[in-house]
Amino acid sequence: MRGDERGAGMGVGLVPEACPPAVVDLGGDAGDAEPERDEDAETELGGQGLSLVGTDQDREDDRRDSEDDGDGGEEDRRRAHGSTMPESGAQWDTCAVTVSSALLVIDLQRGVVVDCFDADAVLDRVARLVDRARAEGVPVVWVQDHDDFAEGSDGWALAEPLVRSADEPLVRKGFRDSFAGTDLAEVLDGLGVQHLVVTGAQSDYCVRTTTQAAAARGFDVTLVSDAHTTTDAEHDGVVITGEQIVAHTNMYFAGLRYPGQRFAAVPHDRVELS
Repeated sequence: MRGDERGAGMGVGLVPEACPPAVVDLGGDAGDAEPERDEDAETELGGQGLSLVGTDQDREDDRRDSEDDGDGGEEDRRRAHGSTMPESGAQWDTCAVTVSSALLVIDLQRGVVVDCFDADAVLDRVARLVDRARAEGVPVVWVQDHDDFAEGSDGWALAEPLVRSADEPLVRKGFRDSFAGTDLAEVLDGLGVQHLVVTGAQSDYCVRTTTQAAAARGFDVTLVSDAHTTTDAEHDGVVITGEQIVAHTNMYFAGLRYPGQRFAAVPHDRVELS
């Protein structure tokens, strides 16, 4: 969405945040001795007789059950309790979790990219990302401004060389936040998306606001640092070039942090889509 006034909007900053090297140790060495327990130690909850610490007989029964079940006995018990943790003594690599990604293309329409910085190169990079996503089976979700441009008009159409496939979702929006008043959240939920790779225009309006909103909604977000753009701006006598705005948006997004989430601002040829 184009804007006539540039105020202080919500920002998005993403810098590549390296995965913490620490891993969770789920057990000790095989030779570690088991702590001593009182054979009759039990805790009664509310008079219901729920045992929190089993007796030696309980443990012996469990051992026999495991032997009867074969190799899958322990795994079956973990599954029954909703656990997918590895065997005791193994390590859980917190960086190895795979998430489902989607490529989000925001407002790269003919009427939006007029006078935008480096627009032709940005459109070419996004087109290459779209081709990669399709080849890798990663969903491409298109967002188009339906407030400033009537659907079907020349200004509403995607800028060349971008072309949406008929089976790819199109989200029609009227606000800077692509989630506001749209079905974007439902579309992403239906696709099982947890990680958004964001491209589009304009950097200081819909791109910045949407990436911030996605982070606040719990998504991991990658801003493609050379695949978003905007126009020059002037406010209160201060002229800011589109190139400066793009650089500042990348800088801001580089510092974004939310608990337990991952963010990055990386160029198109370094983006991991899947």
